[in-house]
Amino acid sequence: MISLRKSIAIDVDSREVLEAAVPAYLAVLENLQRYAPPFEETFVERFQQSLKTISQELQLEFTPKLLQQSAVQIAKELKTAWDCGREAVFKWRDDSRSLLRVLSESAATLEVKDCRSHAIFQDFAKKMDRLSQSSDLNEIRGTLRSELAVLKSSIGEVLNESKAITEGMRETVRRAEARFDRVEAIAFTDALTGLANRRQAEAIMDARFKVRTVWCVMLFDIDRFKSVNDGYGHACGDAVLKSVAGTLRSAVRSTDVVCRWAGDEFLAILECDLLGALAIGENIATQWGTRKIEFAGEVAEVHVTASWGVCQYLLGEGLERFVARADAEMYQQKGRRTHKN
Repeated sequence: MISLRKSIAIDVDSREVLEAAVPAYLAVLENLQRYAPPFEETFVERFQQSLKTISQELQLEFTPKLLQQSAVQIAKELKTAWDCGREAVFKWRDDSRSLLRVLSESAATLEVKDCRSHAIFQDFAKKMDRLSQSSDLNEIRGTLRSELAVLKSSIGEVLNESKAITEGMRETVRRAEARFDRVEAIAFTDALTGLANRRQAEAIMDARFKVRTVWCVMLFDIDRFKSVNDGYGHACGDAVLKSVAGTLRSAVRSTDVVCRWAGDEFLAILECDLLGALAIGENIATQWGTRKIEFAGEVAEVHVTASWGVCQYLLGEGLERFVARADAEMYQQKGRRTHKN
């Protein structure tokens, strides 16, 4: 079997080879964007934008020269992702070691303070034992007053020192938790819309597969979204995605989850049966129409609609099959709309 490289070398004008390669190559680029490494948010956005630009250029003109250039650029982006990932891992390792070291030192310090407290009480007990042998009331009263003052002062010092150590430990843990929460948010949030991303949606569904509950998924695909990008530009397309995300977020309940599934597709995880999910979908369908979309200092009136499909979970069904049923329903609706138009 002849390779793609040899085919292009033999006949650079071979459209058949290029046309066969275009869908597969663009699908690879889409998946690279979809599963961008969850490091710093600025990196994820730049990585996705760079791959989107390559994809757009290839959609306009897919030639051997552009193919080779894109391969070099993709290799560069993946190398950057690798470097960023390695740096993130090293930083996590250093942060974890630092946290463990602080906690260990704090625990050791508290142990020392505990020993000191024990020694203070032991010394006080010995003095009280000796004082109990005295028959001089004035000596007993004077010694007791002075020793109690010393004991109170010593205990105060230990408590203040322990409080400072404890607060230091709490602050260290708070900072670590804040960092963990931030990294987790980056890993499970779509940077453009602020919705859950596909990674988080799949994790939620995987968890629900393990319990016997009634729930549904609803899949949305924006109609003629490519024409929006082509007619108004990708900045307008991004603004439309944000607008649709807002509509879906406000239409579901707090117990439901809406995510950006892929490109111009959104998925809602609904805690209800099929009839309830259909009611939600029909309510959302009434909210589509012409919208004023603001982007890059401009305003455009864009007609926004979305085809949708919904299905209820069947016991024993896997994620791929479950979502595929909703996807099939959605494309049936999209086909009916295209036929009418």
